[in-house]
Amino acid sequence: MAEDSNNDDLSKRILFSDNWDGSPQESDNCSSNSEPPGLEEDALSEDTTVADSPRTLPDFEEAKTITVQVSKNAEAGDATESPGGLEYNNQEMTLEEKLALSPVHSLEIDEMHSETPETPEATRTDIQDGPSLDTLIITSKKLPRRRRRRMRPSWRTWDEELMPFGNMRGVLNEDDDDITVRSDCSDNPEPNNDQVAATENWSESLFDDEDLDLMLDDSPSRLGWLRQKREKNEKNEHLDRLMSMVGHEQIKAHFLAVKDRVDVAKRWKEDMKSINLDLILHGNDGTGKRRIAWLYAEFLYSIGAIPRRSFERMSGYSIEDETSEATVTFFDDADRIDQISDITNILEALKKRPDPTVLILSYRILKKESIEALDHTEESRDRFSKPFVLKNYDEDEIAALLKRLVKKRPEFEDVHNQELILRLLAQKLARQCNRSPEDFTNIHALQNELDELDVRRKKRHETELLEWMKNNSPVEDVPLHEQKPKQVGFEVEDVLGPKPSDLRDKSAAWKELQAMVGLQGVKQEVDHIFNLASLNRQREIEGKKSLPIMLNRCFLGEPGVGKTTVAKIYGKILTDLGLLSKGEVIEKTPNDLIGPYIGHSERNTREVLDQAMGNLLIIDDAHMLYQGSRQGTNNSDSFRTGAIDTLVANISGSPGEDRCVLLCGYPDKMKAMFLNSNPGLQRRFPLEGAVMFNNYSESELCQILEQKMASDGVSISEGGRKAALDVLRKIRTRPRFGNAGEVESLLSRASLRQVGRLRAANLYPVNMSDHPLEAADFDPDFDRASRADQARHGLFKDFVGFEKITERFRRYQKMADGMRRYNIDPRPHIPWAFVFKGPPGTGKTSTARKVGKLFYDMGLISSNEVITCSVTDIIGEYLGQTGPKVISHFEMGLGKVLFIDEAYRLTGDKFHKEAVDEIVDAMTKTRYVGNMVVILAGYGDEMEKLMQTNPGLRSRFPTHITFPNLTPAHCLQLLRQTLAKLQITIPRDLDEPGSGTGRALDELFSQLARTKGWANGRDVETIAKSIIGDVFVRAGEEEDGSPLGGLHVSFQELTKALLEMIRERSGHSTGVTQRTGGTPTRGWGEFIKATNA
Repeated sequence: MAEDSNNDDLSKRILFSDNWDGSPQESDNCSSNSEPPGLEEDALSEDTTVADSPRTLPDFEEAKTITVQVSKNAEAGDATESPGGLEYNNQEMTLEEKLALSPVHSLEIDEMHSETPETPEATRTDIQDGPSLDTLIITSKKLPRRRRRRMRPSWRTWDEELMPFGNMRGVLNEDDDDITVRSDCSDNPEPNNDQVAATENWSESLFDDEDLDLMLDDSPSRLGWLRQKREKNEKNEHLDRLMSMVGHEQIKAHFLAVKDRVDVAKRWKEDMKSINLDLILHGNDGTGKRRIAWLYAEFLYSIGAIPRRSFERMSGYSIEDETSEATVTFFDDADRIDQISDITNILEALKKRPDPTVLILSYRILKKESIEALDHTEESRDRFSKPFVLKNYDEDEIAALLKRLVKKRPEFEDVHNQELILRLLAQKLARQCNRSPEDFTNIHALQNELDELDVRRKKRHETELLEWMKNNSPVEDVPLHEQKPKQVGFEVEDVLGPKPSDLRDKSAAWKELQAMVGLQGVKQEVDHIFNLASLNRQREIEGKKSLPIMLNRCFLGEPGVGKTTVAKIYGKILTDLGLLSKGEVIEKTPNDLIGPYIGHSERNTREVLDQAMGNLLIIDDAHMLYQGSRQGTNNSDSFRTGAIDTLVANISGSPGEDRCVLLCGYPDKMKAMFLNSNPGLQRRFPLEGAVMFNNYSESELCQILEQKMASDGVSISEGGRKAALDVLRKIRTRPRFGNAGEVESLLSRASLRQVGRLRAANLYPVNMSDHPLEAADFDPDFDRASRADQARHGLFKDFVGFEKITERFRRYQKMADGMRRYNIDPRPHIPWAFVFKGPPGTGKTSTARKVGKLFYDMGLISSNEVITCSVTDIIGEYLGQTGPKVISHFEMGLGKVLFIDEAYRLTGDKFHKEAVDEIVDAMTKTRYVGNMVVILAGYGDEMEKLMQTNPGLRSRFPTHITFPNLTPAHCLQLLRQTLAKLQITIPRDLDEPGSGTGRALDELFSQLARTKGWANGRDVETIAKSIIGDVFVRAGEEEDGSPLGGLHVSFQELTKALLEMIRERSGHSTGVTQRTGGTPTRGWGEFIKATNA
């Protein structure tokens, strides 16, 4: 055993006796100079033998405890002195011989390293046959933990078997695996002086009691007790000690009330058994529950409320000795008494005792089960009143306790700024208490903080000394200790840590954030936190209240902008600033919170929040906790709602909470969630203080690309770099653009194409560093802009009568080319909003599809896709649903062409007006302007009416393109092109200018154009279908084996198809039509004959 085992081990063991004081025996017990009772000078007589080797034991008379250690390596008779007594090592000694060594009242035997599980029983026999002892401690520390567990059932039987032998008691110390046996057979019921001293030392082990008259607190109970002492000459040392304690006014008042009640009972000669003196204490560790319990027991005896000074303490959940004469029983871990049967058994056991027993129950948690057990029967309700809650110490009380604690700490002697240091320390501890009141350990936390403060001071001194030694040279003939700078006392940074301004230079997290591309707004927000922390530090030093720092935040931004990465850095910075006690980063998603059954979401969320205490909790994609409909209504199920409600209920949102929760998500969806879910969410996570992550600009994407290639060791050609940036420029307009994630995806795709390109050229595998990424690797069609003019002609080659429209888009192409030559972005200068107006069938829809390809080839949009919708698609069923529908289609059209066909129908009721207003508003938002092409199409006059419904509509769509009716010549040309696709030809001589057939066809197409419902190109396609049918019917009627001739259309077949459509449109069956507003013409048969002639 160690030399100071007397001091260290015995100070941890709780000894129960007739003078139990609830305290462990301190080291002073083993080193007192007073003579213990019963210790004679001739304690070791000549007849005493020790293993046949009697030895003279020097200074044995001064030892109050003998520790006999059996060691397998010790020689017989070996003995060593220790500060608290004497250690005697002899493996061959019997226990009787060891006991003969100890006429003192305490013996500790450490021999429980035996391999036989029967050792406790064998040892018990020797003890029973040996001389009586006040205290016997037997340790089993040297046994393996598995063996200790096997021996514990034997230890627990010691009480019963030792009872006939000197009224000895046994208690198992669960921490040290020791059995403490205490004699209870003293004839004197009063404690001896040494035992009283030990009790006082334990009660004052942390600091001395204060003089009640000199204390500066305004406790009504203390002042009332002083008044009684002054006016009635009252005296009670236990009340003095209680009143000198810091705080706990309620329990102090209770002591005075008990004293008054007992005084009244004595005056009226009441039976003390009728007074309920039981006490229930409820409080965190370090609030003084044990000391108050001991003071209460001593206090009751001192005022005559109990007949004997016989106290016992229980650590279990039951009373094992029903015949004990203890007058006070203290359960120091009453949280274990959480069953109704436990309380019932305790009360039944107390009824079997000869005298009433006062119960003191000490709870730390006081669970619901414990409350129900206390309130189950009428007897329990009568005995156990409302618990006395020992609250955590507040800042003033912590400051008072610190002043008392440092009086016994030599490192605080001659500290010039002690008051400032203690005040800052009290503020720091008070913040810890406020952050996590359930886990605050009060006086233990104060002791730990003082220990850590001293460690930080020493580290600072070491750092300062090392820095001094680096910058200075030793002086010869001068002792080193005289050269070193004097280092005494504490500094503010020992309490508060380094200054935030210095921390910016030392914080790896801050440097990591600064190295990230872009994010200027985010960096500024974090910089504000540093500045505020620095200001609060100065305010604390000046004794002012700190300004609040809101830790819980929303990180809003599109995918790939670094929300999660920055969130982790944010947590590290908060930890560096001392705003989080642990600083671990816990990442969760809504799937981790949402449970499959009712109540599981709430449970999961609470568990995650409990795990996050002292740490940073990141809930990524938090918008998934809410499900909104396209109409903007809340369609979330009860499981999602339960998770949000639990977040609101368990997050205070107040500054100082030792937990940081970050909600990361998309801006629009997060705002919708805050708007439509629990209103308390906005207070916990104010959107006004949300950290906004903007999409990366083109230059920032270029930097990210360069960083990524550098980290991957990838080289790129200049053309490849230009192509990569061009691809990023186009795709960044898409909805949910992935930002930095898109850069990684782009590089990944380029690497795959590069491998394919090199393999096709038989250059793979090769050293990739010798072959940089080329433009074709990033975009196989990278040179489309140079071919845009040629592609434009190809796009409209099948269009008839589109020369002016084609020329218009040709002008846009040349304009873009010219601007790029001068490094000017053409997108702000090229029209993005068009109105296509004209009769049906004139090619508006077809042109819109071509515009998508044209603008894509010019590099102005990221896709050639055309999103086509009708008015019905953007009109809601109820008021308020139209706006979200319009925005939804605009989102789908980002980077593409949004074509709203028959837009003139928007001139209807209030729903249509709502759609127009939403379109006008969307066309002003930077998200859509220049990032997509929007085309409204409809008939000429109706589109003009639409432009008048909203004054801002015409300015949002300044470019109008009119599509005229097709001329007869264009109709015939279109018909010829359509038939040619099936290799059907129309003879060229039929439409020669001035010919009869040509004039006839012109007249027929002119007549058709004047009919109601003429649809230009669509009707020409209808005529073509009729002719195709006739031609192939004629071909099918030819005999098999006849030579195949070319497919052609005769004049009669052509005019027949035209006449049939005219008759259908005119409603006549006579073969005669009339001009609009004119008279009937002559019959078509006569007209055709004349034409043929």
